[in-house]
Amino acid sequence: KPPHSMPLCPLCKQAERVEAYRPFCSKKCADIDLHHWLSGAYTIPATEPPDEWELEMAEKEEQGEDETQNSDPIYPPTDEKPELH
Repeated sequence: KPPHSMPLCPLCKQAERVEAYRPFCSKKCADIDLHHWLSGAYTIPATEPPDEWELEMAEKEEQGEDETQNSDPIYPPTDEKPELH
């Protein structure tokens, strides 16, 4: 095979490789890559899905509900003002 048809090592770009460490050329390059992953040098970007509270708040905003309204069934809202002692 011509050397240009063989994929290069992703770290050092060397064409020669040991099959056991594929796609890397050697244990050294495989270990360097593993260290990058474990140390956080490589990351996969992700977007966090909204949690339940965020979903509830978004629904309330869409429905035009007042955020300060107390919808707790145990302590229903009241118009009475607390007495200060």
